[in-house]
Amino acid sequence: MEPMAGSPLNVLIVDDNPDDAILLAHALEEDGHCIAHARVETAQQLEDALAQGQWDIVIADYTLPRFNAMHALEIIRRHDASLPVIVVSGTVGENMAAEVMRAGAQDYVLKNNLKRLLPAVRREIAEAALRRQQADSVYRLGHRDVLTGLPNRALMMERLVHTLTHAEQSGKMLAIAFAGLDRFKHIFDGLGRKVADNVLIEVARRITGVLRDEDTVARLGGDEFMLILPGIAQEQHVATIVQKVQQALRQPLQIDGHVIHTSASFGIALYPRDGADADLLLRSADTAMYEAKYAGRDTFRFFDATMHARVVQHLELESELRGALERRELEVYYQPQIDLNRNGTITSFEALLRWNHPTRGLVCPDDFIPLAEESGLIVPIGDWVLQEACQTTRIWAERFDPGLRIAVNLSARQFSQPDLPQKIAAILKATNLPAKNLEVELTESLVMRDIALSTRMLAEIKAMGVSIAVDDFGTGYSSLSYLKRFPIDTIKIDKSFVGEISSNPDDAAICQSIIAMGHSLRLKVIAEGVETDSQLGFLEQQHCDVVQGYLFSRAVPAQAAEELLRSGRKFDVLVPPSGAPERVLLLLDDEENIITSLKRLFRRDGYRVLSANSAAAAFELLATNKVGVIMSDQRMPNMTGTEFLHRVKELYPDTIRIVLSGYTELQSVIESINEGSIYRFLTKPWDDDQLRAAIREAFRQQEMAQENIQLNDQFRDASWKLRQTNELLQELLTEKSARISRNEVMIGAAHEAFFRLPVPLLGVDDSGLLALSNARAQSLWPSALPGADIDEVVPNEISDLFRHGKTTTKSLTVNGCSYFVHCERIDSHAGGAGWLLEVAQQNRTG
Repeated sequence: MEPMAGSPLNVLIVDDNPDDAILLAHALEEDGHCIAHARVETAQQLEDALAQGQWDIVIADYTLPRFNAMHALEIIRRHDASLPVIVVSGTVGENMAAEVMRAGAQDYVLKNNLKRLLPAVRREIAEAALRRQQADSVYRLGHRDVLTGLPNRALMMERLVHTLTHAEQSGKMLAIAFAGLDRFKHIFDGLGRKVADNVLIEVARRITGVLRDEDTVARLGGDEFMLILPGIAQEQHVATIVQKVQQALRQPLQIDGHVIHTSASFGIALYPRDGADADLLLRSADTAMYEAKYAGRDTFRFFDATMHARVVQHLELESELRGALERRELEVYYQPQIDLNRNGTITSFEALLRWNHPTRGLVCPDDFIPLAEESGLIVPIGDWVLQEACQTTRIWAERFDPGLRIAVNLSARQFSQPDLPQKIAAILKATNLPAKNLEVELTESLVMRDIALSTRMLAEIKAMGVSIAVDDFGTGYSSLSYLKRFPIDTIKIDKSFVGEISSNPDDAAICQSIIAMGHSLRLKVIAEGVETDSQLGFLEQQHCDVVQGYLFSRAVPAQAAEELLRSGRKFDVLVPPSGAPERVLLLLDDEENIITSLKRLFRRDGYRVLSANSAAAAFELLATNKVGVIMSDQRMPNMTGTEFLHRVKELYPDTIRIVLSGYTELQSVIESINEGSIYRFLTKPWDDDQLRAAIREAFRQQEMAQENIQLNDQFRDASWKLRQTNELLQELLTEKSARISRNEVMIGAAHEAFFRLPVPLLGVDDSGLLALSNARAQSLWPSALPGADIDEVVPNEISDLFRHGKTTTKSLTVNGCSYFVHCERIDSHAGGAGWLLEVAQQNRTG
């Protein structure tokens, strides 16, 4: 309890400056306290004062001549662990503050901010009185988090109970907020405990730094913090405080050379609305925090009654999911993937998990897949899906198509398993499915989460012959340099880009870019979520390889998927036209009589005329037809002609675009002409002959542009082939030059070796011309130089040997010298021929 009214507040001041002590005492007296204080400045004086008196609070300077606050805290804790201590200093920095809080101080303030001291003193005196009411065994427990210096769970519960009592007496609202750091485990796993601990310390400092003086924050353990926010007038005030904390946490951290981004999810409960006691409030706040994390993290949620029902349902569903595999409630469904390069043939399926609950029916994957991921059940379930899909595909491949492929998704938990490649290999062996028939799918964000792990894991999987696909492509933060390094075979365009692909230039540009980039990297491109003919038509025009979606089939059970294969069904896709290009004219006008008149006018010119009375219908036609010329009215509901054609320019830049209107609106028309959105502006009423001539000219321009494009493509292809040929020739020339250089070196070395051989050697061609001679031969016959006649160099008895036309060896005596002479025929692969004479003088006679 607080000191009784009229009784003095016993304050022990640890400070070497008497004036500062007097100022502190005066400040407390002005706050309404009756003060009895003493000042000490040495460790011994502190020991004596603690032994001799009963103190309500200790206020200590950080730095003293003979000892400091850390030493003072050690002495105080030995004497009375429940005695509140507030450190007051003119030089308390962030590191000092964290240090004294970890050592047991309740708070710290600067000397120039005594306004913050007064509520801190009030709070700590009240809480100290409450602590002294507890059993002595409770005081012996630690009340501070060792790492951050914040109150721990035990002390937080004491403060919460005390604060609830005050809230009940004052009739004011009280808020508590649970804060859970987002993805903190990734920091711990990736950077280690030391960095993770420093992150927690910094997070504690940032939260404390933005809270009000009367607020309290504690670390509950791990990456969870709790805030007590008393004196709340309305819900928005809590939101403002939490948003300030969130903003502080979003600022990057610089720790041990790492730049770390943090955020937190907050769950908020209000007293008395969400609970009349501490336990109920805590459960409500915890439930709301879970909802915040489920909503995408880095956000906050206020508790409401429906959350509890959802949490109960969540727990029940998780419990039921644990036995679903054993009870055979799980089933693999298969969604066909349609190959546009093979005229709509099913060449692969994606395996998708479904839960047929006995009472709930078919449970939405979005409801139970996250549960399986969070609980770790996704690992055994994922192994079962892989086994089941491979077993089924092996049967289908034998019956229908040896090249049929199955795509199986891998979760984050599965991918982090170090033995994943071995599991895949074992399943392939057990099911007897060739590795080329399996493709594993991973989301783009999962691949980029841990580059080192992805590089190693994907390399091992690829080495088996299994294909690799990146799912949800375009939604993550991948680097093209990394994608090029990964052994990826397929990229899948996320369905979020496909929904408005035929009418939204931004989505169209993204898909075009992904397809072009994929093909440049020699990757197959699959588009998901195809539901309309216009989406299919656009993707075909962009040369997408494979599509899947409700337009063709939902994911179906294995038996239904097998029926699709057995029927040999090919889905309807656009077939590229053959022969001369067809002239297709699109007319857009919201007046049906205008459309009828124009159709009648242009029918005689042999065009295939398409018509629409709205921009939306026109976009559908453009996506499914190769239109050359478009003629649009200007004034239409929802979108003007120039707006429509501007969008068409971005989606289909090869078309020729014309406005036909009775309303001039010159400014918008001029702007559209200048920016290239429209080719011509024609007015109503029209002259039939002039309009027909204008359309003929438009098609001529369009076909000339197409011819130019084709010529440019052909020129580019020819240039590329020529460049490739030149590069190949250059490589051959470089290689040949290098070979010649090597040969010259070798020939030079051989010639040098020949010249230095200790046996006299002579090389002679068939005409008797001396081609080679080494040093020993020239020492016998100084005139034995290349180019000399052999008969003029050596005695005839020696030179006559090569003229016999066969290899021979003789001993000859010439001019009193005995020689051992070997004559051998030499025929070169390069075409040269001649004789090699080896002459060795034996001894001198006479």
